[in-house]
Amino acid sequence: MFRSKNSKTLILFTLTFLILLILNANTSHARSMTADDLTTIVDDIKYWYQYGSIFCLIMALGAFVYNIIRLGSASTNTQKRELAIRGMMISGTVA
Repeated sequence: MFRSKNSKTLILFTLTFLILLILNANTSHARSMTADDLTTIVDDIKYWYQYGSIFCLIMALGAFVYNIIRLGSASTNTQKRELAIRGMMISGTVA
């Protein structure tokens, strides 16, 4: 997976550094939070969840249409047809 020992060392060092950074994060501002702050955060999460869901639905429907077009262009090629049908099943299930 990795090409050299140096890249493994760099990745391990980066992960270790990030873990230490997360563990030493300043959490003093969390003590001064109120219920109104949490309500605002929950409302933001709901807002982005709705738009993320709509985006995923549109992308899945687009992939479904794309696979329908692939199925039509496969004509007698059984391998392409099989891949197009598999893609239709996956994108249809996601949608």
